[in-house]
Amino acid sequence: MCPIHQIYYAYYSFNVPMSYKSAEQQQLLLHLRHPIFLAPTLILWAVPLMTYDRLLVAVMLPLYLAWGSRIDHLDEQYVREQFHVKRSQLLMNEKAD
Repeated sequence: MCPIHQIYYAYYSFNVPMSYKSAEQQQLLLHLRHPIFLAPTLILWAVPLMTYDRLLVAVMLPLYLAWGSRIDHLDEQYVREQFHVKRSQLLMNEKAD
């Protein structure tokens, strides 16, 4: 969370948004890397000629993403459960229409 949001939440005595999420969702979010990291990786590898420093970054960024995304079976189970909940809600809404 950025410092401006931290000041805002502290001033108005709000809890941080992460505290409203379930423990399973907090664990999943801690294990994931932000998808925005994918674009620079693709851009780095799309260039036909690389300098050594660029090659180092192009190799290290995917390694960092792979190492940082330590999704375990509990995270996978949580995502599956949420998928089934959302799917059943959508099917119920479709039947109601």
